[in-house]
Amino acid sequence: MLSREAADCAGCPEKRSAFQKWSCAHCPEFRLDSIAPETWRLLELRRLRLAHFPFAPDDLDYGSWLLLAGLEEKIEAERKKNELQMILLRKEIGHAG
Repeated sequence: MLSREAADCAGCPEKRSAFQKWSCAHCPEFRLDSIAPETWRLLELRRLRLAHFPFAPDDLDYGSWLLLAGLEEKIEAERKKNELQMILLRKEIGHAG
C-alpha cells in the first residue's frame, strides 16, 4: 500500500547507508502522486483515528475497517523493522570504532 511499490528500492545504493532513512524520505523514485486514491482515503481515516475522532462501529463498512487495520499493521511492521535496523546500525558503528 504505502511501501514504495512505485520505487525500485532493491537496487538503491543508499539502502544500507547511515543516511538511509533520510534518503528514502527524499527519494526521487517515490512520488506522492503514485499513491492510489483508496490508499489516501485510508491514510486520512488513520489520521482521524490518531486524532481520536469518535468513529462508531458502523461509520465504515466491514471491508474498510479491515483495510484500515491492515494499513496499521503494515505501518507498525515497517516501524519495527526501521527500529531494528537502527539498533543494528548503532551496534555496527560501535564495533567499528
